[in-house]
Amino acid sequence: MKPKLLLISKYERPEIGNEFDVRRFSISTGTEAQLYELCEWSDLIIEQEFADLHSFHSHLLADVPRPKAIWLYDSLTRFHLHMAMSLYYDRVFVAQTVGLFISEFHSAVEWLPYAVTNDSRSELAITIDPGIPRDVPVGFCGNTKDPRSIYRKRNDLLDKLAESFGDKFKVMQAWGRDYSRTMNRFQIGINISVLDEANMKNFEIPAAGAMLVTNRNQEVSAIFKDRENAVMYDSPEHCVQLVRHYLEHPEEREEIARRGTELVLSRDSYLERYRYIAQKLISEPSGKPAWTPKSGGEAKAHRESLALAQELSKLLLAKCGAMLDKEGLSSYKIDLEQKERIFANLAVELSEHTLSPSARKLIK
Repeated sequence: MKPKLLLISKYERPEIGNEFDVRRFSISTGTEAQLYELCEWSDLIIEQEFADLHSFHSHLLADVPRPKAIWLYDSLTRFHLHMAMSLYYDRVFVAQTVGLFISEFHSAVEWLPYAVTNDSRSELAITIDPGIPRDVPVGFCGNTKDPRSIYRKRNDLLDKLAESFGDKFKVMQAWGRDYSRTMNRFQIGINISVLDEANMKNFEIPAAGAMLVTNRNQEVSAIFKDRENAVMYDSPEHCVQLVRHYLEHPEEREEIARRGTELVLSRDSYLERYRYIAQKLISEPSGKPAWTPKSGGEAKAHRESLALAQELSKLLLAKCGAMLDKEGLSSYKIDLEQKERIFANLAVELSEHTLSPSARKLIK
């Protein structure tokens, strides 16, 4: 009998339907009553987080006696929200290693990189279409107009490639199924993660059959092997040098692309990610408190843990929301310097707030 999985997400994931008996709760349109009804039906609960400050609902799961996990995205710009949300789940997975800071608040946190949708039934699917000619020698598909300072690195690289390769290099934009079709045109797909993480393009470019050329960083180096299933550069000049080499050596390029595609499709699909999360949840007993202190004696009673989680999460959300409003920012528009300043201010606010003794002990 298939495990009954409640998936809380923004998007449909038809590719996991054959592995589990899946029902989905929509973050955007679902009601509290619908959520509780689905929780009662389920064996396991997994949330794929696409939330913002205005759709925080994780506290509704606190009293649900089911194994619960959340997979958090983009911790660099939502660090305050992620700290609060993590307190209501048995296991926490973060798509970026920077999210491992949550281990200061939660005892079961693990890095689980992004994935790719390769089921053709999904609007978000990235698949290889042999009918599309690879007529773009070097391509980048993505946002180039964002004014934030963190994107300067990306734009500088793209300018360097345009200067070096002329008409052989194309910058394109596409969404939905057109995104996959566009990537299918690339022989070499360029990626630059603006915050030195393994972003989604690291998986999408190989899934579309192109050779991935990406900036070297700790996360990418843990996922791929340089010159075997991806190509990593250390500077814009190094990127130009590598691209030129692989344009002149198509056999090498095609072999790296083939190995990259095989790796991503076999290991980095959403089905594999959810299978892994479910296995982790099944191996843990259900009904335990969603959060307990990392150290110091026996686990607290469920009600005490719930009260502490609610106290901390409400404080985090209120304080961070006030700071963001004061600066005229949303949680999606924080660059690294702003993040560090807001995080420092948050620490001061927390230290000055009147908390219960157990909560104060936690944040010291």
